Amino acid sequence: MHQLIFYPDYRRANPYQTLLYQHVDPAFAVRSGTIEEARPLLGLKGRREGEVIFHLHWEDSVLRSIKNADEARKAAQRFTADLDRFVEADGRLIWTKHNLRPHDFMHADLAEEISAVVAANAEAIIVHSPAAIHAVGEHYRIDRKRFSLQVHGNYRGHYPVIARRAARERLGLDADRRCLLLFGRITSYKGGDLLIQAMNDLNDPALHLLVVGKQPFEPLGVPEGLRERVTVIDHFVEDGEVADVFAAADAVALPYQEILTSGTLFLAMGAARPVIVPRLPTLLDVANDDVAFSYRPGDVASLTEAIRAFARASDQALSTMGERAAVHAVSHDWHLAGRQLSDIIHGLLARRPKGVFGRLPAVDQKQTTEPGYLARLTHPILDAAD
Repeated sequence: MHQLIFYPDYRRANPYQTLLYQHVDPAFAVRSGTIEEARPLLGLKGRREGEVIFHLHWEDSVLRSIKNADEARKAAQRFTADLDRFVEADGRLIWTKHNLRPHDFMHADLAEEISAVVAANAEAIIVHSPAAIHAVGEHYRIDRKRFSLQVHGNYRGHYPVIARRAARERLGLDADRRCLLLFGRITSYKGGDLLIQAMNDLNDPALHLLVVGKQPFEPLGVPEGLRERVTVIDHFVEDGEVADVFAAADAVALPYQEILTSGTLFLAMGAARPVIVPRLPTLLDVANDDVAFSYRPGDVASLTEAIRAFARASDQALSTMGERAAVHAVSHDWHLAGRQLSDIIHGLLARRPKGVFGRLPAVDQKQTTEPGYLARLTHPILDAAD
């Protein structure tokens, strides 16, 4: 049996990992764990069959709970040193790249250095769209042959089905207003400020904005004249409330400044809701004009027009868009995602012996105390792409 260790464990806040790993091949014993916990399993290989695979997801999680810059650098150095020892000992590293770069993160530069080290050592880099292959490949100068595509599953069926009127009553929303939802922790990359500006410019009293999720600041700086048309639910949202807010919404706004993969997009489409999206390649791979009102990225006037088109659309037109979104979402199935992940790993184990990609340089303890150490690490793959 192969040991498949995934990190970090974000299952409480995000059902992605729960749904994905439910559908992988039973030949993999799946559990969460750190790189420190994965390494000792390599010493058991003489007493069992199988490989040890470390599946890294959001790499910036190594630093998420650390505020002090020196402590963050030490944590990054420990992680990359442990990762190097794991790979040198014949551990298998795969990496699902969810974000091109960390979003609104105080240690963003350091997280980028960790990502460069992971990129140099991962046997497979998994992304959720062809556009993401281009974006990540350009950013890290990675040979496209090392990428694998895996669908991002939808969340249809994961949350209970709620009647629209009942959901609005529970949330205290007017039953007759057209409601637009902005969902999640609304940090700057999600473009909440742009959406607020567009809503203010539109000045449509029949249109209401519902902002849901724990916010890291005062709720979006809503102008006084707009406050009667904005409801903010500023706390972590449990599953039952997720069902309510999507049932209450007529459409979901995704005004990203930059995005590689949007789980909220699949959540919205699985809930049969049209979306408002910027014309970014990684979004248009999923949300075409049949299901989306689109606009020029970063252009508040264009976003305003997209919201106006949503506000003026008939109930029947929105219902049709929602039905198309749900049909498209169903094709993004977790059974398929799990099978694809299993095939990616089986392919690696069958296709090549260890040592093809080389290894990171040995860690010099004196060098690791110098600023920029991780960024100075080189690797044959990255050098060859210069």
